[in-house]
Amino acid sequence: MKGFIGFIRERRVVILALVFFITLPFFGFLLGMRYQTGKVCTLEAKICPDGSAVGRVLPNCEFSPCPTIN
Repeated sequence: MKGFIGFIRERRVVILALVFFITLPFFGFLLGMRYQTGKVCTLEAKICPDGSAVGRVLPNCEFSPCPTIN
């Protein structure tokens, strides 16, 4: 009987791979939390009188002003 140490030695590659793939999402989540960009706006468009479209912009996510016709 090899015991627990023998079991670990025989399967160390599998065990290391499992540990890696189990902890990878956790560290990815932490990294994502660290580099959050903050606020985002919805992807809506407003159709202007001249037929063009404008989107929402930060910081208040209000629509950009429509272009003026000269």
